[in-house]
Amino acid sequence: MIRFLLKRLLIAIPVLWAAITVAFILVRLAPGGPFTDERAYPPHTLEQLQKHYGLDASLPVQYVRYLGGLLRGDLGPSLTQGGRSVQEIITIALPISLELGAWSLLVAIIIGIPAGLASALKPGSALDHATMASALVGICIPPFVLGPLLVLLFSLQLGWVHAAGWNTMSDRILPSITLGIVYAAYIARLARAGLLEVLPQDYIRTAHAKGLHPMRVIAIHALKPGILPVVSFMGPAIAGLISGSFVVETLFHIPGLGRIFVSAAFNRDYTLVLGLVAFYAALVIACNTIVDVLLAILNPRIKLNP
Repeated sequence: MIRFLLKRLLIAIPVLWAAITVAFILVRLAPGGPFTDERAYPPHTLEQLQKHYGLDASLPVQYVRYLGGLLRGDLGPSLTQGGRSVQEIITIALPISLELGAWSLLVAIIIGIPAGLASALKPGSALDHATMASALVGICIPPFVLGPLLVLLFSLQLGWVHAAGWNTMSDRILPSITLGIVYAAYIARLARAGLLEVLPQDYIRTAHAKGLHPMRVIAIHALKPGILPVVSFMGPAIAGLISGSFVVETLFHIPGLGRIFVSAAFNRDYTLVLGLVAFYAALVIACNTIVDVLLAILNPRIKLNP
């Protein structure tokens, strides 16, 4: 286990470096800058701002300085948010994105696993076709289409919940459904595929032959190996739920990392964009590593090759 984790750490270093380097190049190639807006700064003020934040140096020098600060754990100050540090901004917004991701994951699991189980128990039936067709629709409808539809129905027409905000528990409902429904569709299809592979196995037939209750056979003998594809999907799913909430957080005016990332990209806040890219890259690597360990625990036949 220790050798496996060390190997993942060594692999993570060049991956993080590549992600940060590509982001550094792309954000600098974008037109405009952090201090170019409708209200033009006087030349002297603009020169002082660029000198204060080190933007007067050449790009290679700025790149080396940023990597040096990153190695010290310093993500630098935000260029557009009143001198606040990038660490401070991430620390404040991260709990909100984590909560949104947790609620969305709960929605995905509650909908996806029972739907996949129902389809696997009745393959080829009308229920199976209806469930998989619904899953396909859920995959095809993007959040920026589903979100406004939910707002139109449940907020503007029925008036059950607020259209935007993150103040009450009811404000969590529409964003969580919007973000989680796509992952629920993937989970349903993966759960169905995994269970269809497990249910015909000899040990499942033996359990039925012993007279065990069908639900007991499914819960104890079939469900654990059957959801291994779902567990494999959890790594990128969790990272995607947290890092892929740009549209949802912007649509519902949720002050999380996704909305901040969009704002930073529009405002050309170089350090904030790079800090969020580094954070998301590290998050994806961590989630995938945790899922690999969980797969080895759930299935002893899977070995963690150091």
